[in-house]
Amino acid sequence: NLVQNALDASPGGEPVEIRIGREGDFGVLQVADHGVGLTEEARRRLFQPYFTTKAHGTGLGLAIVKKIVLQHGGEIFARDNPPRGTVFCVRLRAGAASGATS
Repeated sequence: NLVQNALDASPGGEPVEIRIGREGDFGVLQVADHGVGLTEEARRRLFQPYFTTKAHGTGLGLAIVKKIVLQHGGEIFARDNPPRGTVFCVRLRAGAASGATS
């Protein structure tokens, strides 16, 4: 959903950036577009069910993404992507690798 939203928001030919990294005990996923960015109203309502800025769609995608992230003890937020666009950030607590021994 985050990648599709970024593709939808970016003008034709503009790249969508996907970054994966680690910040302390958290794994971090960032999806950045180069669209027009978010209005203040959109920023306030982003994760509300049935809110959409698109002509098509149900407005459920980000609400579902947020629910899944929260159920896994994480957080999701959006910030500006200067000079234009938006970055969605997902932070999830990184677990121990499977089969790890101490």
